[in-house]
Amino acid sequence: MARPRKSATGEAVETQRVESVERALTILDAFGDGTPRLALGELAARTGLYRSTILRLAASLERFGYLNRDEDGAFRLGPS
Repeated sequence: MARPRKSATGEAVETQRVESVERALTILDAFGDGTPRLALGELAARTGLYRSTILRLAASLERFGYLNRDEDGAFRLGPS
């Protein structure tokens, strides 16, 4: 595991972040209270993300098995 980088003064420097990954994880985290299904609007309210952003990220999450989409459009966690 990589150690956090230190600045010249010895303080920990925030490591590089990938915002799209963080947003995708925020979508998955929205199910953290045990809610089995969430509609697009509910995901937007819980995550603070735009619906268009959720749809883009959800397509990738679905492709890799982390999300499933029901016939009515609601999302649920996948088996991955």
